[in-house]
Amino acid sequence: MAFIYKNKVREHHRKIKSLTENIEDPIVNACLADLNNKSMKSDKNIVKPPSLTGRDFVLSPLKEEHVKYLWSWENDITESNLWAPTRGLYSELEFHSLIMDRIENFYHEIFIILKPDGTPVGTVYSYKKSMLNGFAYFAVYIVPWFRKKLIGTNACIMFIHYLFSFFPFRRILSKVLEYNHNSFSCIKNAGFQIEGKLKDHVYYNGGYHTMILLAIFREDFYSTFGSMINQIVKRHGISP
Repeated sequence: MAFIYKNKVREHHRKIKSLTENIEDPIVNACLADLNNKSMKSDKNIVKPPSLTGRDFVLSPLKEEHVKYLWSWENDITESNLWAPTRGLYSELEFHSLIMDRIENFYHEIFIILKPDGTPVGTVYSYKKSMLNGFAYFAVYIVPWFRKKLIGTNACIMFIHYLFSFFPFRRILSKVLEYNHNSFSCIKNAGFQIEGKLKDHVYYNGGYHTMILLAIFREDFYSTFGSMINQIVKRHGISP
């Protein structure tokens, strides 16, 4: 799993170096320093994305020990319907193979949301990126027992800031099923606006449900959250 990240980070580093010159931002500067240090090491060493540290949570790159949590979340039939009602159940071995395929072919960036003590409480990831058109989709999941806290919204804000800081995206989009109230709330609270609805788009539990498309443009994100970012980010916002 880690060797895929090694190549991805180096590719990202080359692409964003020219875009991030002269940017005075704690997340950007710390990430660049971290990537520069790691790129100078031997090829035998593993290069992985930096962790993003908030005031009450950490966005950690996906690691081997996190896969079992993703597996348990996706295999919980009371939860998996929130993002894909037709998703099947997988053995641990099948899921590990599936995750490897997603890392290579589906995920653009994926982080695990951790409590300060290291307990995984969710995930946030981007996918379906288009560098030509300047957009990517993203999704967020928080475990049921942690949904009443602001960690979901704050994790979304930090992740969107990371995407806008490191990639030439004009906007970020998200698709949410109408009954996924928690994700919808997190995404709306992160400044996203409804751009459209696909009525009766997904069949689940005896009926058809609407898919909601939300999006936020770079300018709108920073006009809303620019002054809040430094309050969400702890120190430099990076934990190597």
